[in-house]
Amino acid sequence: MEKRDVDNSIGDRVKVVRKSTGLSQKKFAEQLETSIDEIRNIEAKRLREPNRKKPFLKLICYEFNISREWLFFGEGEMESDKTPLETFSEKEKTTKNGIRLIQALLDKPIEDREAFYNFCIYLFEGFTDES
Repeated sequence: MEKRDVDNSIGDRVKVVRKSTGLSQKKFAEQLETSIDEIRNIEAKRLREPNRKKPFLKLICYEFNISREWLFFGEGEMESDKTPLETFSEKEKTTKNGIRLIQALLDKPIEDREAFYNFCIYLFEGFTDES
């Protein structure tokens, strides 16, 4: 993805992100698990309460490795210099060993990841917050 000159609105920057991925509004909405109307409204700058969209805009940053500073304020480069896993790690205060575990799991085939998930469910079955 390349940095492009855009208007100073979040809607314009969301549109740049979408176009840089080559996705239609429909496919972009599907990938973000939202409606095409939401994407259209954001791109058309029809946000009544932009602050209510922060979690959704953060999701765009995470999904497409976009810098929050660029998307929210138009500052810096469009692409984040951090991987999604690094961003997650900072947000969730994950240890280096935790990151290594997550990365090792992500490197496995989907069938192995599902087996690991099922094993964890079996292992912790019956545990509650009070245990």
